[in-house]
Amino acid sequence: MTFESYAHANLVSGTATFDLKNHSLTGTWEAAAVNKKGDISGLVEAKADQWCFKRDPNKEFCNFVYKDGDDIYEVSSSKVVVAKEKKQ
Repeated sequence: MTFESYAHANLVSGTATFDLKNHSLTGTWEAAAVNKKGDISGLVEAKADQWCFKRDPNKEFCNFVYKDGDDIYEVSSSKVVVAKEKKQ
């Protein structure tokens, strides 16, 4: 998927591959406004209508997931859109 994350001070965009059978996520990100980029990896799991992601075993965050046409939105528990994704 391609994504745009609004949960940071600067827009972060990139690509991510979800493997729900093996509960893994890999990808790359870029924050062009501050000229930073990097890799993404961790564990991912679908729990009811949420994506849950762990960068390390002790830190997990979950967001509600809504689909509108080809767009997928992640919404925080405080009801704020934190990311928009689209299948490649």
